[in-house]
Amino acid sequence: SRRIGRLWFPTMTRMAQEEGARRIAGVPSWYHTLELAEGVETPGYFDMRPFVPKFGFPESLAGMRVIDVGASNGQFAFHFEKLGAHLVVALDLQHVLDHDFPAWYREELRARHTAAEHERIDWEELEAGFARAHEVHASRVEKRRCTVYELGDRMPGEFDLAYCCNLLQHLSDPVRALESIRRCLKPSGRFVFGCSCDLSVENVSYGIFHGAIDPHITYWAPSREAAERMCRLAGFVDVLPQEVLIVTF
Repeated sequence: SRRIGRLWFPTMTRMAQEEGARRIAGVPSWYHTLELAEGVETPGYFDMRPFVPKFGFPESLAGMRVIDVGASNGQFAFHFEKLGAHLVVALDLQHVLDHDFPAWYREELRARHTAAEHERIDWEELEAGFARAHEVHASRVEKRRCTVYELGDRMPGEFDLAYCCNLLQHLSDPVRALESIRRCLKPSGRFVFGCSCDLSVENVSYGIFHGAIDPHITYWAPSREAAERMCRLAGFVDVLPQEVLIVTF
């Protein structure tokens, strides 16, 4: 067998690979492409593995308390665990209807399904993939559930490092969300932030309002400069822009 970080992944036999494939197929929705074991990958919508080094995470998170905001299937949460974090929290929503929808649309969605159907949808989209990966990895990552707007009040000053990627565009009030993330950090805490930006014009602070509902609720596409200013307005200091990543899926 081979060791990766603190987790053990045994070399896969054909039978074990078939079992892994069966368990992956039992999850109807995978957001991230995850390697659950050698030669066994989930069919995620997004494969962020090639970009992990670009975020500049410390080589070791030993002793640190870390939160992955909007964790979905938990790719980055499990990565932080491999880096030795003392505690990793994967934060996601309790219900699909907790997405930052306009009120009229939320009520329209609520009316489309029975309570039992909503419970199934919540499990398939918010729980199943993370739960399966958590089980396979024998992980200690802790799942917590609330909106990003509630985070700062629910977990004030708890974390040394917060990570959030590709969430801002789905929020009606991104500055309030960034403020909430800041409040969950210790005074010396660090925030690693990824944002889908509009790069049409350089060195100008602006935002494009999409106002789209399908296929996913999308509000804003800020310029790179606007994203930096929002972080500063939310109370972050020493905002250090990293390289622009052109990610195509």
